[in-house]
Amino acid sequence: MATMAARPHRVFTRAQLLETLHGIDTYITSRTIDTRVLNLRKKIEPAHGDRSGSSPSTASATS
Repeated sequence: MATMAARPHRVFTRAQLLETLHGIDTYITSRTIDTRVLNLRKKIEPAHGDRSGSSPSTASATS
């Protein structure tokens, strides 16, 4: 999450986020990234689902 917070207006692919985690002694998959982003969205998006704010979004292409 620190990677995304450091560059709030940049779009990251799953592969880029996984690369930043390279070397950590934990098994991390692309689903781990998806789950973390989903949980982050739930915490910062308004309850009524208005996505017009500055919440993270996913790119349409998958990696």
